[in-house]
Amino acid sequence: MQEKSNAMLEPCTVIGAMLATARMHRKQAERVVRSTGLHPTQHRVLMYLSYRKEPCKQKELAEHFELTPAAVVQMLDKLESDGYVMREASECDARCKHVSLTEMGCETAMRSREAFHTIDASVLDGIDPEELGTFYQVLLRMQEKLKE
Repeated sequence: MQEKSNAMLEPCTVIGAMLATARMHRKQAERVVRSTGLHPTQHRVLMYLSYRKEPCKQKELAEHFELTPAAVVQMLDKLESDGYVMREASECDARCKHVSLTEMGCETAMRSREAFHTIDASVLDGIDPEELGTFYQVLLRMQEKLKE
């Protein structure tokens, strides 16, 4: 890859490099997801549940992932039958289902998290922590500008 001096960089060159890096990172992450045998959306739900301290309502999953309640039920049916999650009726409302990970779901999420960490550590290897901090701050400023 040919480097240009900072003074010569065009905005489209910087954005293009950022997007290319994101695509390359996503492809590596997709390999991890494929290795689990789960559909990407199922995997995202599994990871979301793994970060929660308590079970999640099906309705919350639908809202968080912008899915229809029917799509969430169908996905959870598959995840439950494959042994990744379990659903329990709420003590207050039998119509309300709480979703949590099974031991198998926790193990799958943990392996995924470790694989993602390995990818991220590899990508960031050799980058000065100060440069990384600056890069992070620049990304946050870019996000703010895009929100305007």
